[in-house]
Amino acid sequence: QLFGDVPQIPDVSPEIMIPSDRIAKELCDFISSWCILFFTLFGVFLSLTLFYKRRLKTPFSVLNEAADKISRQDLDFKISYVYDDELGQICAAFEKMREKLAENNSSMWNMIDEQKQMRSAFSHDLRTPLAVMKGYVEYLLRYYPKHRLSEEKVIEVLGELQSQTERISCFAGTMKNINRLDEIIISRAYVSQADLLAKTEAILTVLAQKYAKQFEVHSELKEQQLNLDISIFLEVLENLIDNAMRFSVQCVRVEFRYSQSLLNVCVHDDGKGFQPDELSKAVKPYYHGESVGTEHYGMGLYICKMLCEKHGGFLRVYNSPGGGACVEFNIAA
Repeated sequence: QLFGDVPQIPDVSPEIMIPSDRIAKELCDFISSWCILFFTLFGVFLSLTLFYKRRLKTPFSVLNEAADKISRQDLDFKISYVYDDELGQICAAFEKMREKLAENNSSMWNMIDEQKQMRSAFSHDLRTPLAVMKGYVEYLLRYYPKHRLSEEKVIEVLGELQSQTERISCFAGTMKNINRLDEIIISRAYVSQADLLAKTEAILTVLAQKYAKQFEVHSELKEQQLNLDISIFLEVLENLIDNAMRFSVQCVRVEFRYSQSLLNVCVHDDGKGFQPDELSKAVKPYYHGESVGTEHYGMGLYICKMLCEKHGGFLRVYNSPGGGACVEFNIAA
């Protein structure tokens, strides 16, 4: 060794020590015997504390907060942890689970909204045919007992009632077999322009009596056959005429044109027209505007828009230059 042998400390008998030296010696013996264990335990505790604070506390807090938010159905957050260790893998798995839950939750709400739209569409589109049927029944009850209707007129009215009944039956069957509005299938057939105008005037007559309004029909159609789904066409037309009758002051005007394989129909009213903010919102689902009461679901123009697009056309709303609202739709025919 550098300094030679370390001299051995002589062992002094406790009997010859004074009390203070004896206590100091016993304390030194205790420390020399137990300090290794003490410092080992202290080092382990300090290491675990530092490891927990630096590597465990953050991911545990992140996971605990994420679990709490997920339990409250709050999925609008993101789990982020920078370390790519075992806890990082657990955090990444939690994030994938959160994304999947958010996706499933969104799909479920979309499905609920689509079912709500279907119920609203079914309720809304039954209203106008039923109003037409009610008008025909009232017409028969008012004039038939007084013998003021010819047999031909009675048969004509009964034929219209049968036609409306068949439409409701077909519509109910369609709603039963589809889950979304965009699943409606277009069934085209050739219809003469004369038949189309006759059905339009029949609808206008009944609704004009219901709302105590007047109507006009202007047609630029030639003698031709139109290839369209008459059920879809009447659904759109009845909705628009019913809306126009509700908001008009005295008269509703319907115009027909045909150009480049598109049947164009404009429904005008002489009311106060659309407000500026309504022009962009009117075709959105559940927008009520000035409609009041529970019978109007805010789905009419939205349904018409979807049906027109399904039929290869479009729908737009605007205010007429002379005043009043105008709803124009085009369908491929």
